[in-house]
Amino acid sequence: MSKDIADTSMCTTLCKTDALGKEQYTVFVRERLIDRLKPLEDSIPRNNFCLWTSSVKTKPDRDKLKLKSARTDCQLFSKLYIGCQNREGTLDEFFSHENQGSPPSLSDGGIIRQVSKSDLIPCIEKMIETSDDKPAPSVLILDGAATVQMLKPRLCKTFLEFNDNIFLPYLSSSMENV
Repeated sequence: MSKDIADTSMCTTLCKTDALGKEQYTVFVRERLIDRLKPLEDSIPRNNFCLWTSSVKTKPDRDKLKLKSARTDCQLFSKLYIGCQNREGTLDEFFSHENQGSPPSLSDGGIIRQVSKSDLIPCIEKMIETSDDKPAPSVLILDGAATVQMLKPRLCKTFLEFNDNIFLPYLSSSMENV
């Protein structure tokens, strides 16, 4: 059981659907078959009843939520401060403890904000200085098998020709760039 109670507007709409359907049927028959004012192929208007959908819940205004939160914070601070004075506490001790279930910086109206890690990238990029200077490479590492597969043999007929004409010139040109 869902224990959901139907809205009153839904109940009145349900009660009127039978009468409305009969009325629309008589209008359809009269306009298309008896009086022939509209062609038979003419579309029938759709009834958009919100019967089984739950009523639309509107979000409360953000300003009202912030004002409500500020008022509850003010009441909480005043009660805690009075309690702190009665127990001979200091202001440093008073403000050293959390006073909310979720901090305002991480929540919106008491509900924790849902974010993904990638949302933090623009914030982190602002903190880091970037430079376009690339350091000069000091080492070149080549995978011999991958290099052989990458290079095309073209007109070479033996491994010696491939080595002398293609593989060694590629290695020497790669070493010059380092």
